[in-house]
Amino acid sequence: MLQGSILTDNNVLIAIIYLACVNVLAFALFGIDKHRARKGAWRIPEKTLMLLAIAGGSVGALIGMLVFRHKTRKPIFSIGVPIVLAVQIALGVVTTNNAVQIPDTEDFEIATVEYVVDGDTVDVLVEGQEERVRLIGIDAPESASHEEGVNTEEGEKATEYLRSCLKAGKIVYLQTDQEDRDRFDRPLRYMWTDLPENPRDIDEIAKKMVNARMVANGYADTMRIEPNTYYADQLETLKTRAIKQGVGVSYLFTQE
Repeated sequence: MLQGSILTDNNVLIAIIYLACVNVLAFALFGIDKHRARKGAWRIPEKTLMLLAIAGGSVGALIGMLVFRHKTRKPIFSIGVPIVLAVQIALGVVTTNNAVQIPDTEDFEIATVEYVVDGDTVDVLVEGQEERVRLIGIDAPESASHEEGVNTEEGEKATEYLRSCLKAGKIVYLQTDQEDRDRFDRPLRYMWTDLPENPRDIDEIAKKMVNARMVANGYADTMRIEPNTYYADQLETLKTRAIKQGVGVSYLFTQE
């Protein structure tokens, strides 16, 4: 399955520990400052309290204000702390949504190319076992059908192009989507010639993913079949580019 993010488990744990500590500290300092105010003792500077809120302790600061009834009449705190909290929540949501998803190398199977069957099917060796891989998300014109009259010149061109990309013995990296195999028991995979640094970057996809290269160079149409649609939007974009550029046999795919 596709998974992983720019944040590793260790980074997430560190972030959680940091936020817990800074919020506990902010809460405690509001209580301590309130106690000192009552005793007429040395006070904690307001700048320090606000900086703690800005540094991630806004929840602890706000709870401290309410629990200890402290600084609630000062606009810099009564208005400023909730604003800081709202901004931090918004930034957290944006960061989470935009986090670059980087699959761990364990999410990829290493395979060796044996033979290109046609424009969307490749025989490979995975851990010494031969598999006929069906490339996800694309559909190349026929070239290897046993049915008379089905194979086409465009299909031959697509097959020739894929064979030029995948010589026998080439190492490739296979990536699974939601389903492991199709109804013919063929592994469904995205095939990469190099491991991606940012697998959501369309230019890197077009360069390193075999499925995408077939579409980007006009030798395969897109084929969106749920639930295996992780890269469907990028493939559609590459198809549009190929049609506009008139490359490969993309003239076949202009009609929807």
